[in-house]
Amino acid sequence: MRAALRDAAAALSLANLSFITVWSRLFDSPNIVEVGNVRTYLVGIVLNVLLLALALWVVVLGATRLQRPWARRTMQWMFLLAVAVPLNGIRVQLTDLTVPALAAPFGGGGTMAVGIALAAVAVGLLVRWQDRVVAGIATVLLVCLPFVAVTFFHAARVLVRHETPRTVVEERAGVRAPTEGPTQRVVWLLFDAMDYRLSFPERPRTVRLRELDRLCGEGLCARNAFPPGGSTAAAMPALITGRRVAEVKPYYPGDMTVRFVGADRSVLWSSQPSVFSRARALGARGGVVGWYL
Repeated sequence: MRAALRDAAAALSLANLSFITVWSRLFDSPNIVEVGNVRTYLVGIVLNVLLLALALWVVVLGATRLQRPWARRTMQWMFLLAVAVPLNGIRVQLTDLTVPALAAPFGGGGTMAVGIALAAVAVGLLVRWQDRVVAGIATVLLVCLPFVAVTFFHAARVLVRHETPRTVVEERAGVRAPTEGPTQRVVWLLFDAMDYRLSFPERPRTVRLRELDRLCGEGLCARNAFPPGGSTAAAMPALITGRRVAEVKPYYPGDMTVRFVGADRSVLWSSQPSVFSRARALGARGGVVGWYL
């Protein structure tokens, strides 16, 4: 019975840590106003953690009751693979290390060789000391168990204190653009999280993207450009305002606070001049259409 409770506690801790990226967003933005239905969002997180913990615990119980060496080994390898999820989340939250950045010094073939070598060493170590590694990780998970209470308490506190802000949308009649006389139009397309390296210079020869190649050939195509931010939330204000962004935080649905590089305080993104406001000042018209999946 004691072993089953210990396994359940480790499963709950592992499930909770698997959502460390989601919890980090909650802690960094206590009002989590970037989502529409906050209560559904928070309840969904808690339910996902509990369901994942239950699934992990059932797998462990099943492997334990079978009392077969192969079942025990399979369960241990599944456990080690599951631990990779929170480890990757910790990497994302605490460091700026990315796979392309780590692979850049080695090139394509070198990266594959280094990856295979590291994987072989890791597998060898795990095979040699698999029981000790699993026991050590389980102990660490038990030590991290209080973090479950911290995250659940914080979610409950936000649920109690949160009030859905009422947004007032000003309805404006659409103005039809003039059709007579010569007109000049600029179409600016932004592809979120698009990999330029894989789309153009290192695209596999068997992949054809005729429309994308035509767009690059007929439009302005920069071949040595870099994104202005590491995330969509930071890149969009930088692109629209033309200023580098140091920090962004959600403020209300449809707006956020932005601190530009070199500035001491944050300002509302909606209050800053943008390419659209400058275009209107010149007598031009503009609009935005977006799909965010």
